[in-house]
Order: sequence, then structure tokens, then C-alpha cells
Amino acid sequence: MGTKMGLALAAAVAFIVAGAGMLAVQAQNAPTPNAGKDAFNAECGACHMPFQPEFLPARSWQALMGNLSKHFGENAKLDAATTTAITDYLVSRAADTVNNRQALQGLSPQDVPLRITETPSWIREHRRVTAEVVARPEIKSKANCVACHRRAKLGVYED
Repeated sequence: MGTKMGLALAAAVAFIVAGAGMLAVQAQNAPTPNAGKDAFNAECGACHMPFQPEFLPARSWQALMGNLSKHFGENAKLDAATTTAITDYLVSRAADTVNNRQALQGLSPQDVPLRITETPSWIREHRRVTAEVVARPEIKSKANCVACHRRAKLGVYED
């Protein structure tokens, strides 16, 4: 093997090794596939049940995540990276993204509901639940899904 060919081969090997090293560093710094879900469960779940993204359209999740400093009377502001990861997770699984027709039923494309409990589908499903039931000390709020649906955190809402 000639000197030029040997140098070319050595350069190619060095290039491949360097490229593999850069890919390893990028992979190490890349968010995990569940980073948004994990951040959502940790951050949002610290104050309330982390509601399944399929209950609201993407535009609602974007509006909610875009105004965290005034999140239902609380300052829930997060750093930019966490906000982006959670928003991406919610939008990628939103009702209109996964075609959850039941959650979208009764909503016009202009509607941007900020509360799941104010969507037509939630109201329809809970029409027999009275204000007296919601006011019970063990329930306290329409948003306390686990009070009636024990497996709500798992996405199971059977009565």
C-alpha cells in the first residue's frame, strides 16, 4: 500500500471515529423519547392529576402552556426547555392530533377550551353528576377525576 493510500485510509478512519464520537455526544445530550411525558407528569402532576392530552385540542394545550404565569390563578411558569418539552408532548397527543372524535365533538375549530370540564364531551358524559355530588368533601372539584374514576391517572374512566 502506497503512502498516499495509507494516509487516505488513516484520514477516513479518523473521520469515521470522530463522527461516531460526535453522534455519541449528541445522543447523550438528546432528550429521551419520554422526556416531555416525564416532565409533564413531574411538573404538572405536582399540583394536580396530569390529565391525558387527548382530552383537549392542540390549540388549547398551546394556549395553556403559553400562559403558565397565570395558570388558573397560579404562577406555574417553567424554564423554556421544560415548557417546550411538555408542550411538544401535549400537542403530539392532543385530541385533534390523535383524532379523538369524542373529545372534539361539539367543539368548533375556533373553540379553545382551557378546562377539560368545560368541553361539550365532558359535560355530556357528566350530565347526571349534580353540584351536590361535586361539593362532597371527598370530591371538591370537577377536575378531581380520581375521586370517581380510581384509575383515571392510567387513562381509564370507566365508572
